[in-house]
Amino acid sequence: MERKMNTILEQILKALDKGVGFTGSILTIYDFITKQDDAHVRETFAAIRAQSKAAYDAYCEYRRYRKSDIGVPREEDILGYWESCLKRDVLPGAADMVSCKIAEKEEAEILSAYLLEAWMEVPDFAEWLHGILICNKLDDLASSLRDFRKSIEGVLGLIKELKQQNLSDIAFFISPNRIVDAKCSCTDLDIKHYYMVDNRFMTMFKVISAGCDIPHEAALQKVEELTESVHPVILAGNGGLGKTSLMMHTAVQWASRGRIAIWLSLSGREVITERRAAAFFSQLTASVSGGQRVLLCIDNPYEGKASFASLQNAWTDNGKIQLLMAERTNRLTSLADPNENYLRFWFEDARIVFLNGLKKTGQALDLKDYESWQFRETKERRKQILDKCTFFLVMEGIVREMDRRQIVQSILDRYGKPTVSLVELIYRALFALKKKASKPEEIKLDWEEWTDFIESEFGKGKSYTSKELYGVIAALSIFHMPMTISLFCKYFGLEEKKLKYYLEGKQAAYHSEPVILKDNALQPKHDVIAELFFLFHEKIMSVNSLMADLLQCMDEDEVETLLSNMVVKREFRKGRQNFVGQIDYKAYMDVIYERMTKHSCNLSETGRAYLCLGYLWSGLQSGQHGDYDSLNDILQKIAPEIDDAPVIGVLYTEWGIFARKSGDYALAEEKYKAVINKFPDNLPPRTELGKLLSMQKGREKEAEEVLRAAMAKDAKHVQSRTELGKLLSGQGGREKEAEDIFRYVMRIKPKDVQSRTELGKLLSRQRREKEAEEVLREVIAIDPQNYMARTEMGILLKNGGQVREAERVLIEAIKVNAKHIQSRTVLAGIYEEQSRWTEAIKLYREVCKYNPGDSYGREGLERLKKYI
Repeated sequence: MERKMNTILEQILKALDKGVGFTGSILTIYDFITKQDDAHVRETFAAIRAQSKAAYDAYCEYRRYRKSDIGVPREEDILGYWESCLKRDVLPGAADMVSCKIAEKEEAEILSAYLLEAWMEVPDFAEWLHGILICNKLDDLASSLRDFRKSIEGVLGLIKELKQQNLSDIAFFISPNRIVDAKCSCTDLDIKHYYMVDNRFMTMFKVISAGCDIPHEAALQKVEELTESVHPVILAGNGGLGKTSLMMHTAVQWASRGRIAIWLSLSGREVITERRAAAFFSQLTASVSGGQRVLLCIDNPYEGKASFASLQNAWTDNGKIQLLMAERTNRLTSLADPNENYLRFWFEDARIVFLNGLKKTGQALDLKDYESWQFRETKERRKQILDKCTFFLVMEGIVREMDRRQIVQSILDRYGKPTVSLVELIYRALFALKKKASKPEEIKLDWEEWTDFIESEFGKGKSYTSKELYGVIAALSIFHMPMTISLFCKYFGLEEKKLKYYLEGKQAAYHSEPVILKDNALQPKHDVIAELFFLFHEKIMSVNSLMADLLQCMDEDEVETLLSNMVVKREFRKGRQNFVGQIDYKAYMDVIYERMTKHSCNLSETGRAYLCLGYLWSGLQSGQHGDYDSLNDILQKIAPEIDDAPVIGVLYTEWGIFARKSGDYALAEEKYKAVINKFPDNLPPRTELGKLLSMQKGREKEAEEVLRAAMAKDAKHVQSRTELGKLLSGQGGREKEAEDIFRYVMRIKPKDVQSRTELGKLLSRQRREKEAEEVLREVIAIDPQNYMARTEMGILLKNGGQVREAERVLIEAIKVNAKHIQSRTVLAGIYEEQSRWTEAIKLYREVCKYNPGDSYGREGLERLKKYI
């Protein structure tokens, strides 16, 4: 289905070209103007002539930018065009310009848009045009015109104020006239680059304004519907599924109706302070007239968390700003983390649209149970996009049509999985077509194009491989850190001034960039492309080897920036990156620590806190931290004293967790209490202290007091209530109290899995097997990756005599977490009871391998040693 993208300007221009009436009682242009007094008429003519000059200058500037063959009408013809229309008593428009031989058809269409938008700033003209539309019963168009006129007034004031406040660099206004500009200037080259994953804002804006992309129609319709409500809207999905283009489509549609949309991309290095954010919202609100709203589109909030937090803190809901945000699902989960919730206050009660891959039906994301909609990708749309992308190569004689069709279909057949993004499909297709092309050198992937550019200007390096030129940029992007030009030049021994000069010249040329230059830093066009780089070169290059070299080259500020971007508990726990493989976080921390000991890298207290957290969370990959004394010794040497910095509070809490898991209860208690003393309202350390005390016989009463104190500070704090429920469930006679606590948590957070898992265990111990199984199955339905619930289910089924079903469930738990100990020991016990000695021995050996200190594994092998 082809969507109509006509803006209010284009609709009015079409109406003018058709003549819109001019019969009977309708006022003519001449009558309308001559009813005014002479002085007013002269003022109106002068104002319109001045606006005509501005429109003519804009057209000439546009023509230079476009670099095409369109002509330049005589300036006097354009400046006097309105007066000419008055004398001839005709409506202004492209058709009239052509008939008067003022301009050719294409020139006239572009010029008329510039003139109409400029004349709209003259009140008399706007009133006359409004009257013309009303007289011709074009009421909806007249209403949109009036809204557009108000928008123009607001935007002009807003632009002026933002410049005065030095805020004009943080926002891009999407308005009807800019959409017309973008549509007119969109070329085949723009379209080609867009489908070759050119993610530059202007490329995307042009192609979408021109209606030359292939949107997800159902998702777009839902987003447009939701943005007309009062609720904030979030677009989520994996990388490369089209979230940003969907948001752009929505913005273009919104502005096409005569309203204003504003685009904020937070991926730049410059941070928006709270003061600037407050000034931005203040001016934005003041520019919106009564009854209207502006659409605020926020792209890449995770990459600009500091700016996003400033906007959050400055937000005041006044009903004039419609919020729309696009972000990856995993990053959105981080933004919604309860300990550091970036969505609180302004994205409350948001509506979420998930873009899913093929056959993908759900998301593990839990954002306060916000209402959400799932939109699956279609094979038809994917094929259309791949066809559009690759057909350019056929037109240019690089590949044969038969080869193109065959490869596109094979890529779709082989990689049509839910996890495969559109970006990945495109690059896999290009990679395959390169092998079949008659001119393979004409299909340059990003790393090849970037290498060619650097080597053409600086020659081939003697101390590095050509793949490193792109590899180091891709490596840093994995950790959400752009490569500064200074670091790039320092690493490769290039002249910084010369590189900047060539890069800026290349950017000025009309060309699709393999690497984006933004805020004096280099970054890949798309993070999925960076990941694919490591997949395609896995035998010759790894992110770990590149990072080891980069860390030796970075200065203190660069190391601290990397640590603040990299050290995220969720990412450390995952350990692996898509296509990139296992990330050796501990090795990175060791390089930095060694530099500290040699005094070549002196970190601030915040930097040292992140380094310590990196060490603590490195153990999450393997499930163990190695030598406790060695790691604790490093922490004692470099950890800063506790102060008011939130990251240091997190460090001491995590240090306590590490000490507890290592059996050093005294040190754990010391760290928790240090955080509580400094941050009395911080609930995680109180909860952890309660958990620690509950593990020590005779201190259960203290534990209960600590947990109840945490609950008193926040009646709906889930973690403290769950820990209290666990504590009470182990105390004879208090099982009902524990059950009530778990069920209360389930009411305030319906998708909480820990409270359900603990309730399932409690019910199982009470021989309420049917209820327990029901609760545990609810956990698995909410979170299919929850291996703890699967393990408890396996134990429950085993005890109930359903041994075969228990085996199946436990095997599933091991598949989810390949190193989980309890699921293995329970399954090994089943095999032992069934005399399946070989299988039982294999599992006990794995238990000993993954956790050498586990007694169950050693005892199991001891019992079965005669079968070994």
